[in-house]
Amino acid sequence: MYIDISNLYTDFSELKPKLHYYHKPGNTTYHFDHDKQQFYSKDDLSKREREVAKLYARNFTSKEIADRLHISYYTVQSHRSNIMKKLDCKTKEEMLGMIITYQLF
Repeated sequence: MYIDISNLYTDFSELKPKLHYYHKPGNTTYHFDHDKQQFYSKDDLSKREREVAKLYARNFTSKEIADRLHISYYTVQSHRSNIMKKLDCKTKEEMLGMIITYQLF
């Protein structure tokens, strides 16, 4: 079911919307990124990955995240690596943009 149409272009030469929201039974929200031709949902990430993503979105460093979650710095790096793979991101900045844009926490 299509929910949000506020992001549609008004210029008809480019008819694709930048972002669609889809709801699945159970109130899961999927975001479709036309540039990457991919759906994203916070359900794509584990609970711990969402916790790490939320702290990255709040501009915490990996060391600060490790201290806050009482886990190893290397575990945080592993979570970050997994998040980046799942979101098909090449850089930390791209990952942060995806986390914030798609509210993946």
